[in-house]
Amino acid sequence: MIKDFLKKQLRKLPEPLAVRAENTARRILRFFDGRDISAGLLNFNTLPCSHGIRKLPEKTPLALVYNVYYQHSDFSEMEKQLRKYEKFSPDILRLLTIIIVDDGSKIPIELPDVNLNITLLRIQEDIPWNGGGARNLGACYTTIEKILFCDIDHFVPEETIRNCMEADIRDNELYLLEWESPVYVPPNIFCMRRHTFLQYHGYDEEFSGYYGDDVFFRRYLEKCGINFIRTGWKIRQYEKKPFLGEHHLSRSLLTAKRKLKKWPFKQHSCHMLRFPWMIVSERSFQERDKEK
Repeated sequence: MIKDFLKKQLRKLPEPLAVRAENTARRILRFFDGRDISAGLLNFNTLPCSHGIRKLPEKTPLALVYNVYYQHSDFSEMEKQLRKYEKFSPDILRLLTIIIVDDGSKIPIELPDVNLNITLLRIQEDIPWNGGGARNLGACYTTIEKILFCDIDHFVPEETIRNCMEADIRDNELYLLEWESPVYVPPNIFCMRRHTFLQYHGYDEEFSGYYGDDVFFRRYLEKCGINFIRTGWKIRQYEKKPFLGEHHLSRSLLTAKRKLKKWPFKQHSCHMLRFPWMIVSERSFQERDKEK
């Protein structure tokens, strides 16, 4: 209602004044919608790309964790995504494990017949905005030390997967990836050590149920002194709608904003996996003989 009112009033103003007024209106809207909750957070897009990233003598295993929530039963886009990973080099596929966490989709996700190290987990309760909880489950389930957290509408190219496997990621470091065009560093896609993630208790599930758990996660990590490293390694984003379908969940950050104001400095509820879950299926990569 406030948004529509401000738009209507801006149309009545002459253009030079409307431009200045629009900036003010945007700040007002961010306040009423709670989006000023991110004020003061580190802007990842202004970080310089790190040069001379440390490399290990050989590649190490990597867990790629996707948290997914579907509104429909058409999983074809997800299958296309997984088929692309199947085309990676065998030396990569031997070390790559994909973990898909079905975050309580209305129609349970089915795992296609793909030749990958892949596990499908399912949260057996439909909790709104529980992406952080789903990521916590993926991190707790895997025993692989290096984890790449990703959204299902993103694809990670083989070169980036290889870079993550070869990188000497230390405790207290978080490696950021980015889009190629337009250049943008998404805050919710990153690679880090499992030990570090669990040391800081992962995403705080006290914020599950409404939009904004990732904002608290970032703010908490910043206060704990995490070293954010912009790698320049590329990821690709796809149109989200074919993956997830429509939903009507509120993206207002007001509840998270009010809750965050009550949170003492550096405090985390330490609540994790407060929901029933199950292993749906698992598959292993089978290296096939090359055609002669």
